[in-house]
Amino acid sequence: MKSGSILEAVARHEQALVAKLETAQLDAERSVSDARAQAVRMREESRQRLEFETAELRQKAEAVREEQRETLRREAAEELERRRAEAHGRAPQVVQDVLALLLPRKPEGAQ
Repeated sequence: MKSGSILEAVARHEQALVAKLETAQLDAERSVSDARAQAVRMREESRQRLEFETAELRQKAEAVREEQRETLRREAAEELERRRAEAHGRAPQVVQDVLALLLPRKPEGAQ
């Protein structure tokens, strides 16, 4: 009967190994599934972070462009005002020059 009990022991041991193998396979499948789910979450987080950072960069670039536009507007307004003032200052002389061209000259000594 020893051979029967040895066979039974081998069969039990084999069944225990098969059970361990099945458990290991299930654990491996769960690990792969968890890793895939984590990869999907990480990819989504990365996508969202990239979108946020891109939006931030766009906003900063727009702010810089707006500041540059405002600087150009201010400089143009200052230049316009400077030229207006210059023209306004020259206006009396221009009027005198035009009048001198249009009106006859008075002879010297005549009033």
